[in-house]
Amino acid sequence: MSIDEIRQQKGLVLLEYQEAENRVNAARSQLRHLSGTLDRLARILDPGEEPTLHAPNLNELQGGAFKKAMDYDAAMAAADELARAMDTLAQAQTKKRELGLRWTTPQPFSTTQI
Repeated sequence: MSIDEIRQQKGLVLLEYQEAENRVNAARSQLRHLSGTLDRLARILDPGEEPTLHAPNLNELQGGAFKKAMDYDAAMAAADELARAMDTLAQAQTKKRELGLRWTTPQPFSTTQI
């Protein structure tokens, strides 16, 4: 393999790695937003304990964000996207290592990290 072919291969692997990293970050961001929305919903719905027992503020529940956040299929699709993106990133890291390229993160990405 010529030096130009090796350079091209390394460039493609770096691009693949960067794209996978971007997919992981986008999916992670989407799930964090979803999680935050569900946390806010849970706090609104929590009636509290006596003597501070209260009814939820229905005006706060009217927004479409809560309805969207409770879409189970969409949440599962987002979680699946993160898992697939993390797998792709791990494969790209392996390719980088095989080509002798340096790590751009402190340690290899693990599919068990979220």
